Amino acid sequence: MPRVTVPAEHACVEFKSERLYTLNGKAASPPWGVIGGFHQAADGYVRIHDSFSNHRQNALRILGLPSDASKKVVAQKVSKWKAVELEAEAFRSGAMIAALRSFDQWDALPQAKAITDHPVLITKLATSELCMPLERTPKVMDKCLEGIRVVEMSRGMQLYR
Repeated sequence: MPRVTVPAEHACVEFKSERLYTLNGKAASPPWGVIGGFHQAADGYVRIHDSFSNHRQNALRILGLPSDASKKVVAQKVSKWKAVELEAEAFRSGAMIAALRSFDQWDALPQAKAITDHPVLITKLATSELCMPLERTPKVMDKCLEGIRVVEMSRGMQLYR
């Protein structure tokens, strides 16, 4: 089994990757709503995902806040929770709140143990020629991947019980 490593700097790009999104050539708004993003908990940090209204409403309900609560008020409430306890309550209540963990904290989880002997594998299903935009001039395309279209489907996943 080949060993794969990812430099920490590359992995960290994810935390601000929303700043790279464009839609029709203009900066797109972040992929979350008004309360989403990182928040400091009593003993660490959590990330609230509120792209979908039901996730936002469930998070606000857990925190005992009205639907029009500001991010500042959310941050005050989150700061009173332990990160993992808020994550567990979110899982039970249909919100998307994840505790950030150190490597040691992750390694102690059953999820980490479950993938130790079964890493994520990528299987090539088909081959095709690279499809690049027909016209590639500096005036038209000033970014290396401009014109390449990607279907991002991770937001379609939701937790159901």
